[in-house]
Amino acid sequence: MLKKGDAVVHPDHGAGVLGDMQTWQVSGVERRYHCVELINGKGTLCIPVDQVEEAGLVPIPDDTSPIIDVLDDEPQELDKDYRKRQANLLAKVHSGDIALVAEALRDLAWRKRDTRLSGGDTRLKDEAQEMLAGVLALQLGQDVDAALEQLTLALEQSIENRLVEADTV
Repeated sequence: MLKKGDAVVHPDHGAGVLGDMQTWQVSGVERRYHCVELINGKGTLCIPVDQVEEAGLVPIPDDTSPIIDVLDDEPQELDKDYRKRQANLLAKVHSGDIALVAEALRDLAWRKRDTRLSGGDTRLKDEAQEMLAGVLALQLGQDVDAALEQLTLALEQSIENRLVEADTV
């Protein structure tokens, strides 16, 4: 059960903190809403209490290691076909699963080493990075800029480690 002050993530809007519950009358029907103050500064997201699960709103885990572990894993080669690649990446970035978002970011960062990212790839990379930075900020009690810097460093270190491993094999 979600409660005020819980750190949560929405698959499309990113990380935030649950604020007060609101009650509004819409089309003659009174409904209660969870209101999420988004950490990315893009306002407040209000979701009907009875649609929280459908909306994909989930608590943020306390442990940051799954993000870092995924960034350190072997990158997967992305599909060369633009439409297939975009569909797969979009599904990961908007899945609500932090590990899948981290996979998308890792794989796009790896691809960026070898080739110029398309506009769509760049947009999805930025979305994944923003979502993960918001999650890390809430997990670590930092502002988003500090979390983004930490995420960027972890990603760069992971790529560097992979390159060193490849050179020693």
